[in-house]
Amino acid sequence: MNSSIAPEDGGPRYSNRPFDEPYSGQKECRIKLSEQVKPISYLKAHAPAIIRTLKDNPQPVVITLHGEAKAILQDVGQYEETQETLALLKVLALTNRQLEEGKTHPAGESFARIRKRLADSPS
Repeated sequence: MNSSIAPEDGGPRYSNRPFDEPYSGQKECRIKLSEQVKPISYLKAHAPAIIRTLKDNPQPVVITLHGEAKAILQDVGQYEETQETLALLKVLALTNRQLEEGKTHPAGESFARIRKRLADSPS
């Protein structure tokens, strides 16, 4: 049975539909944060179920306080993947900036410098 929970501040009502029920038209790779918004009172009452479901549900959960988004709950594996993706995007942006600034060297020259550094470093 689906019911709604009204936050303590009298703000908008939220569905307490179980997290493992699929949304109509839900796709694995698509994240719609608006469908995973829960008040902190829901988190307090259902924390174990939310934590268990995070592993199987690819969508993070937005936690609100007084109707305002304050935190995101996300599976740790997805968090690590997000951090790796951000790191790669930063490297890509830095590489593009260096290309635009003309800070490039021929590959053979770069590898020769690396080999020299390795040969000169104490083992």
